[in-house]
Amino acid sequence: MHSLKDVPTLETSETVIAAVPRRSSPHDALVSRGNATFKDLPRGAVIGTGSLRRLAQVKFLRADLQVVPIRGNLDTRIRKVKRGELDGVIVAEAGLERMGLQDLIAERFPIEQFTPAAGQGALAVVAKRDNEKVIKMLSAIDDPPTRAEVTAERSIVLALEGGCRVPIGAIGRANARALSLYGCIFSLKTREKISASAEGALEDAEDLGRKVARLLLEKGAKKILRQNGGKNMDKGKVFLVGAGPGDPALLTLKAVEALKAADVIVYDRLVNEAILEWAPKTAEKIYVGKSAGKHELPQEKINELLVAKALEGKKVVRLKGGDPFLFGRGGEEAEALAEKRIDFEVVPGVTSAIAAPAYAGIPLTHRDYASSVAIVTGHRAEDGGKIVKWTELARAVDTIVILMGIERLESTATKLIEGGLDPNTPVAVIEQGTTEQQRSVIGKLGTIAQTAKKNGVKPPAVIVIGNVATLGEKLAWFKKAAH
Repeated sequence: MHSLKDVPTLETSETVIAAVPRRSSPHDALVSRGNATFKDLPRGAVIGTGSLRRLAQVKFLRADLQVVPIRGNLDTRIRKVKRGELDGVIVAEAGLERMGLQDLIAERFPIEQFTPAAGQGALAVVAKRDNEKVIKMLSAIDDPPTRAEVTAERSIVLALEGGCRVPIGAIGRANARALSLYGCIFSLKTREKISASAEGALEDAEDLGRKVARLLLEKGAKKILRQNGGKNMDKGKVFLVGAGPGDPALLTLKAVEALKAADVIVYDRLVNEAILEWAPKTAEKIYVGKSAGKHELPQEKINELLVAKALEGKKVVRLKGGDPFLFGRGGEEAEALAEKRIDFEVVPGVTSAIAAPAYAGIPLTHRDYASSVAIVTGHRAEDGGKIVKWTELARAVDTIVILMGIERLESTATKLIEGGLDPNTPVAVIEQGTTEQQRSVIGKLGTIAQTAKKNGVKPPAVIVIGNVATLGEKLAWFKKAAH
C-alpha cells in the first residue's frame, strides 16, 4: 500500500493498482509556530516544504516569505517547527490525520487557493498483474468515485510529463454521475499560474485528464514546462523504421535520416548491425532481439520502453528488420504510442518477402507465370494471432511467399497439397537473403521440407511457392541455387 501521489503515473507490466480506497482529505495544511495562519505569518517567515508545487504556490500567494527545502518524515518536519528552525511547514492534511496530529493544523488551505498534487489524500493498493485472485479480493475496498478522481488527476501529469520536477496541481470531484477536474501549473521564474477545468463522465476519467492538459497547453503551459525542466513539451517522437532485408545498402535515405537524428535506437535480431553505424555515437542502443519462440524483451515491454523513452523527450528509432508494418508488429507499437498521445512516424523498409526472391533471381510476378501474390507468415498460429487458411490459399493466388515458415515447412506443404496444389509445384527457399551468407534451395512442394533439411537450411529464410520459383535457376545473379 502506498500514498497514491507517490506512485509513478506510468504503470508497469508486472503490477497494477488493484484498489483505491475512499479518499481522505486532499487538502494541504499549515503547521506553524504559535499556530499562526498563513496570512498572519510575518514577512520573511521561513516555510519548509519538499514540494516544488507547494513552493510555487507559496510564492504565488506571498512572495515575501522564504521557502526552504526540507526532507524527512512528518515527525522530523514538525520537530523543526517546534525547535524554532522553521516558522512553519506545509504538508498533506491526510498525513496528519492518519498519524492523529490534526490538532497541530494552524490552517487548512482551500483547494482553490492551494491545489493539491495528483492523487493526494488517496491510497493505492498495488498487486501483481497476474494475481487475479488477489485483485478480485481487493476490489471489495476499491472506491469507484475516488479511482475516477485520481485517474483523471494523474492523467494530467502523465500528459504533461511534469512529474515531481514541475509544479502541477490537480483535483477531481466525482459524484454518482459526473466528474469535474481542475488542473494548474506554476512558473517558478515568473510567479505565473495557468489553470484549466473540464467535466465528463466517470468512465472517461483518463480522457478528461488529457483534455485538461491540452487546455493548459493552449493557455501557455508549454512555456512554463520548458522553464521548469518539464520534458513533454519537447516530447520525443518515435520513428518505426524498416531496416530492410539484410544488405545495409538497401536501407532507405529516410531511414538514414532518422538514424542520424536518433537519441535512442531500439533494434531487433535481424537488423544488420552495420546499419547502427549511421547513428550518433552518443545514441543509446537497446537490443530487444526476437526470434521464433524466444524474446529478449516481450512485446508489451517493448511498447512500454518506446513510450517511456519518448516521454523523456527523446527521438526514438524503433529499428525492425524488413518493413515495420509487415509481420513486424509495428502496428501494435503504433497503437501503443497513439494511446499515449505520442507522435510517431512510419518509415517503410524493403521487405525480405520481395528482396530475398529478387536477389535469388525470382520475380514474384511475371506475365508468363504469375499475376497474383500472397505474403503470409508461417508461425502466426503459434503467436496467438490469426490462423493462415492454407487450404483456401492454395488455389487463391499464383505465388505464395512465406516468412518465418521453415520450422513448419513440412506441415504447410501438406496443407497446401490438401488444398489442391500439385505436389510438383516449384518451391524456392532463400536463406539469409541479400547477405553474403545467402543460399537458395529449389525443389518441389511434395519434397521441399526434406530438400531443405538435407541442405541444412535454417531461419531466417523466405519460401517462394509457385512457377516463378523455377526462374531462380535461370536468373540467379547474386548466388547460384542448390537442389
